[in-house]
Amino acid sequence: MIGECKKQIIGKMVRLKREEKGFTQLETAQNTELSRSYISDIENGRYMPSVDTLTRIATFLRIDLNFLVQNDGNTSNVLKEGEQMSKLKRLRLIKNLSQTELSDLSGVKQNFISEIESGIKNGSIKTLNSLAKALEVQISDLVENHQN
Repeated sequence: MIGECKKQIIGKMVRLKREEKGFTQLETAQNTELSRSYISDIENGRYMPSVDTLTRIATFLRIDLNFLVQNDGNTSNVLKEGEQMSKLKRLRLIKNLSQTELSDLSGVKQNFISEIESGIKNGSIKTLNSLAKALEVQISDLVENHQN
C-alpha cells in the first residue's frame, strides 16, 4: 500500500511539473530517452521509476531531483523553505481536487486553502479537521513535520 501511494505521488509530481513547464509526454520522452508510454505509466502511478529515470526526468524538466523525492511521502527537509509542497496541496492533488472543489467539500474558503497551501497562514484545528474529513485522511496527515 505504501509503495502504491509513493508511485501515485511521484507520478502526480512528474505530471504537475511537466505540465507547468508546458511539455507534452512525447517531448519529455524524447528528451529523456524514455518511451511516451513509460512516461504515461509513471504519471499514472503504474510504475515506480528508478533513481536514474527520475534523474533524467528531473534534469530535463530542470527541477531538483529532491523535489520528486521530497514529495513522495518522505518527511526529510531536503528542499529550501518555499520550495516544499505543503502536505495539504499534495493530498489535494492526489485526490484530483481543485482548491474550489476542496472548499465545497470542506466548507473552508478557497482563498484560505490557498493561503494554507502557500504557508502564508496556518489553519486552526477546526479548519484542519474539516479539510482532513473532506480529503478522507487523518488530521495528522495535514500537519507538517519539521523534525530532522
